[in-house]
Amino acid sequence: MLKDYYQVREWLEGFIPYTYSKQNLGLERISYLLELLGNPEKKFKSILVGGTSGKGSTTFYIAKLLEKSLEVKGKDVNIVRGLGKRVKTPNPTTLNQTGFVTPKPFTKPKIGLHLSPHLVDIRERMQINGKLISVKRLVILVNEIRPLVEAMRSSKLGSPSYFEILVAASFKYFADEKVDWAVVEVGLGGRLDATNVLQPLITLITNVGLDHTEILGNTVDAIAWEKAGIIKKATSVVTGARGKALKVIEKVAKEKKARLIKVDTQLGIEHPKSVFKEYLIIYKDIGRYIGKLFVYQNFLLALNTVLALNFRPTKREVLQVSKLALSGRF
Repeated sequence: MLKDYYQVREWLEGFIPYTYSKQNLGLERISYLLELLGNPEKKFKSILVGGTSGKGSTTFYIAKLLEKSLEVKGKDVNIVRGLGKRVKTPNPTTLNQTGFVTPKPFTKPKIGLHLSPHLVDIRERMQINGKLISVKRLVILVNEIRPLVEAMRSSKLGSPSYFEILVAASFKYFADEKVDWAVVEVGLGGRLDATNVLQPLITLITNVGLDHTEILGNTVDAIAWEKAGIIKKATSVVTGARGKALKVIEKVAKEKKARLIKVDTQLGIEHPKSVFKEYLIIYKDIGRYIGKLFVYQNFLLALNTVLALNFRPTKREVLQVSKLALSGRF
């Protein structure tokens, strides 16, 4: 029985491979572990974020925009969850014991956030509404998963990796907490990454460059194909990729009949391009608060992802979130 955070960390670090290669990737081990856990990844709506750079901050911004978009504004407003629409409905009521009608309390939406790698604390990978999982809950969670992981050592599949165990733990935590949405950052590549067991309603590929070439390939085309592996059939994909990478993503999206939303983030703050033209003025206003172009690009991708889900945050909400930042990320 693991008793505290440090014992949990020590046990988990025993699953970090000494060398990492393409052979370490694959969905078999994570799929089996999640099956043993009752497939928690199927119990919440999700958004999957991949790309070469900007994944962490973009994931963070999507989560914050969802929090704002799903907040109840006043007593006569309710949310049709999962449709991405804010609609006015009669305030639901109940009769109390005295016979008087009292309004039902509205519950705050829960938005899960999975980031990787963590910078300081493992718990950064498991957040709900910006709050890290408690140490006590983390210890309980890992102790629940531990016997399943240990049993896999002697199986044909072998032990899951450090990353796979933490992905499984995150998904179980989100399912247990009944999150409305989970925004998940891809670890490495996409096609064979453990996070790709999800069936997200929308995916995002920030950009594509030469990264992890020893595993993903030596060309932009090869790497783009790996990252485009997160695109799901008949869903939507948002991307800020350009050139050869964009051509690959376009091809994969077409094959999977996925709606492709291209956001040209390279034009700068003065001339942004997006299918959501009604937000172009807001894009320019955001630029006044975000001085660095690369941060602006990440936020622009996040906003377009939320808009593609039919959420319509107000200008005030958009500007509020644009002023936030994820520590240690760009």
